[in-house]
Amino acid sequence: MPFSNAAGSQSWRVTGTTADGTRVRKNFADKSEALQTLADLEAEYVGHVEESRIQRTRLSSEELADAESATVGVHGRKLSKIVSHYLSLESRSKSKGTTLDAALAFVESHFRS
Repeated sequence: MPFSNAAGSQSWRVTGTTADGTRVRKNFADKSEALQTLADLEAEYVGHVEESRIQRTRLSSEELADAESATVGVHGRKLSKIVSHYLSLESRSKSKGTTLDAALAFVESHFRS
């Protein structure tokens, strides 16, 4: 989460609680480091701690940390399929002259279960 520190410069803060209840609050000058720490904390919390290993990638450090953070919540599903499906839905709603959020709001307000 971005924030301005006392000196006025922008930093990135990661806050939370580890699986053993230890409170975490760390500040980073670099967004990618903050995203990596967040991904590591989330993985530890849900019990998916893995040793880091070196792999070649075309992703920047920030993109890689963002992707790792995103994979924590997908529970074994392929991130590429989730993104592809979302982009398809977004394109379909745009072709109808609306946004995906507006389309979902319409459905929720007219079809309550």
